[in-house]
Amino acid sequence: GQAPEARPGEKLGEREGFSGGGRLPTSITYDHTPPQIQVLTPQEGEYTNAQSIDVQGQVSDASPVTVEVEGTAAQVVAGTFTATGVPVGGGTITATARDAAGNQSTQSVTLHVDRTAPVVRITSPASGSVAAGVFVDVAGTVTDDSPVSFIEVNGELGTVNAVGTGSYAWGVRVPLLEGSLLLRAT
Repeated sequence: GQAPEARPGEKLGEREGFSGGGRLPTSITYDHTPPQIQVLTPQEGEYTNAQSIDVQGQVSDASPVTVEVEGTAAQVVAGTFTATGVPVGGGTITATARDAAGNQSTQSVTLHVDRTAPVVRITSPASGSVAAGVFVDVAGTVTDDSPVSFIEVNGELGTVNAVGTGSYAWGVRVPLLEGSLLLRAT
């Protein structure tokens, strides 16, 4: 007779009435389920200035799985994958998992790529100012496409407040020493 098609999860030859026609039975597993893949790092929306990054995540399937991230083969060990030196490009990173049956699934994360340094300005005190006292209050602005979380002037951390998209005001109190003081904000 003619061999019936296997149903999902069923091995050929398991149904009653199947005759192998004098041949030894062969067991074939029908697999139409794609692997499950999850990128853990980097996370969606993360900021970077890197040219390449390491990508890690988890993958699972009933059969052996390979993972590729933007053309870079990942090492898969016990359901965890790691791809090193993955090019960042325009910021979308796609991981693709393939199982032994050829089923595949993907997950993408989008990064904010910012390779331009912030623009920092000191607005107060004015250059050449004379100050008396133990401290001087330094203020300024910073603009950047990425969020700015801190400002440092001569080793002292200041406060940063958003004043618009990509625009921040900051202030910091710096100890004064006798003589000239060069203020450097980073």
